[in-house]
Amino acid sequence: MKSHPAPRTTQNSRKVDPFSTFFLLSLAASFAILAIFFFKRSLNLDEGWYLLATKLVKQGQRPYLDFSYTQGPVLPYVYLLFFSILPINLVAGRGITLLFTSTTWGITILMSWRLFGKNAALLTVWMLAAGLLAVGQYTYIATYALTGFFLSSGIFFWMASQWRWRNYAAALLLSLAVGVRIAVLPVLLIFYLAIFFDHNSNFRQRLSTILLSVLTITTLFAPFILQAPDQVWYNLVGFHTDRVIMTDRIRQWKQVIRSDIVMFLPFWLLMITSLWTKQSWLRKPWRNQQWLLLIILTLFGVHLIPRTADTYYNALQYPLMAMLMGGWLEPILYNSNRWQQKLLAGLALSIALIASQAIAVQHYQLINLHNDPFADIAHWQTFLGNEVADNCKQQSVTFTPILAISGHTPIASGFEMGIFSYRPTWETKPSMHFHAINNPILAQRLLQPQTGWAAFSDYDLNNLLYGDIQEIHQILKDHY
Repeated sequence: MKSHPAPRTTQNSRKVDPFSTFFLLSLAASFAILAIFFFKRSLNLDEGWYLLATKLVKQGQRPYLDFSYTQGPVLPYVYLLFFSILPINLVAGRGITLLFTSTTWGITILMSWRLFGKNAALLTVWMLAAGLLAVGQYTYIATYALTGFFLSSGIFFWMASQWRWRNYAAALLLSLAVGVRIAVLPVLLIFYLAIFFDHNSNFRQRLSTILLSVLTITTLFAPFILQAPDQVWYNLVGFHTDRVIMTDRIRQWKQVIRSDIVMFLPFWLLMITSLWTKQSWLRKPWRNQQWLLLIILTLFGVHLIPRTADTYYNALQYPLMAMLMGGWLEPILYNSNRWQQKLLAGLALSIALIASQAIAVQHYQLINLHNDPFADIAHWQTFLGNEVADNCKQQSVTFTPILAISGHTPIASGFEMGIFSYRPTWETKPSMHFHAINNPILAQRLLQPQTGWAAFSDYDLNNLLYGDIQEIHQILKDHY
């Protein structure tokens, strides 16, 4: 009886790469978490502001000049590119936001792979998936996703690209990020500093790069500043810094810093560990890790400036933090032969991640798996359709713009920024000039014949309204 030789393995036989499989599964899990937040992320009042701003721009109105808008002007115009073919509603708005977020995640992972290697990139994927505070901020309609997209893209060209024109691309993209959210302006200034130390570029290249970014920012802001400088200044600066009492600010800063430490605890632990173990990047002058760390810490400081400062602002720079955490953790887990050290590091980081993100999710009520924000909006639309006649949908009065958007009803002038439009201590003339609402204007808007319906929350009626509000309550009682 003849024996049959075992089949030979040819060079063309495919072998399954365990790392690639695990990497793809990790990617899928990370993007699945984004998808869950798309459907289940709690409704945020900001979503109505940004949807309404885009709708008004589509109608030909201008931020600052025709309505109040307290961020850079870029977001409504970028979203309008999509809303030219999509309906302006919560589902489409979150879908656009999810697109920018997913792209930001992808760029961050690719940048981590190029800067720190494939193992660090895998760890970056895990950090992004576990950063639920950032996921929550990046999946509702606000400036985080679009700013993060421009920010990560710009830093990618700056640090991880070999393209000849990479500095110009970085300057353009970082300038667009400033156009969405002016708080990232220091990142652009740090980029200027970095190209000054870049010995691969000459003076002409450095100067032209800076001039490109200056030209871009001028193009974005000048049309508004030239027509209404005081309105632009108030919306971009004054709104965020007025009504400040120093003793309250100090108390607020202490609270925010404590929350920053708790909710981003894994980042601080890994940063301290890298300093303690004297990782090699610390001993080399101004490598990319140092620029990234400078950007992150600078944004932590900048986000203390607004009077509404809060820890969730710092979710903006979390993709960069995730990348650095991957770079810092990689030598601990992959370059160490001591399994006790790996086990201890993995256990400590896991506990810190779970605890910090659980606190963040609970504190900000980021998600409710039993709640459906789209169903809530659909219920409101059904109610409005059943209770309000079509001829009463000429104008609405509400501090919750998402209700006006969902009810397909124009909102009264001055209410575009919702509760932040309310200035009860202002005189009527400056209120009208800056598209704000005081009590006399509120009463007037309620009595206008074109106002068909009004909607106020318990918070609006019992906490927000301030001063002489007897007339407002009487109008609501008599006419609504």
